[in-house]
Amino acid sequence: MKSPVRHCALALCRTCNVKQGHCTTEKVCWCTNLYLSTVNTPQRLIAHFDLDTFFVSVELLKQPELRGKPVYVGGTERGVVTSASYEARKFGVRSGMPSWKAKQLCPQAIALGWSRGEYSRYSRWVTQIIAAKAPLFEKASIDEFYIDLTGMDKFFNA
Repeated sequence: MKSPVRHCALALCRTCNVKQGHCTTEKVCWCTNLYLSTVNTPQRLIAHFDLDTFFVSVELLKQPELRGKPVYVGGTERGVVTSASYEARKFGVRSGMPSWKAKQLCPQAIALGWSRGEYSRYSRWVTQIIAAKAPLFEKASIDEFYIDLTGMDKFFNA
């Protein structure tokens, strides 16, 4: 008689690759650089959510009159573009680009400063929405998530 496959939530350390979980006997990791994984699971369905134009979208909620215009969040003269609207992207403006280069590519672009508190607030709001719907997720950054969709097809008759 075959023994049943045991499914176990498991954390793996990115630094030392030590496994932690209730069905492992390996040593405990002190690096605390953990990510979620599973043992004895044939296939996982992991969705990567990267909220495109997150910082610009928050700014447009505060200043709706800027909708449809080329906008980016970042430094005005010195600094880096953090996020660019789709209108600015048409001119080649991209995240990580020096602000001077963004102005060179799109002189009519509107440079906006940071609203750090607002970004955190909206990120928490998105996190709450995901947490209410997904049984297992990992928040990678203020605007990036990994969501485990394994088994969700049962809820949606897929």
